[in-house]
Amino acid sequence: MKQVKKRALSLVLILAMLVMFVPGSLGGMTANAASSDFVIKNGVLTDYKGSGGDVIIPSSVTSIGYLAFYDCTS
Repeated sequence: MKQVKKRALSLVLILAMLVMFVPGSLGGMTANAASSDFVIKNGVLTDYKGSGGDVIIPSSVTSIGYLAFYDCTS
């Protein structure tokens, strides 16, 4: 019975870590990194529509296009 409890606890901890650290998982995205804030075409971030502040660029972005952050004031 102890083995079953240990394995269940280990599984819960592993799942919690995945949710926290895997990009795109339930817990891995902040309010400023919502995918709807970015326009990405073929890996190029072409436009940012978010509210500003700290911006976390999605891992799918390979380059940032000219004027992608135009009109951003913060």
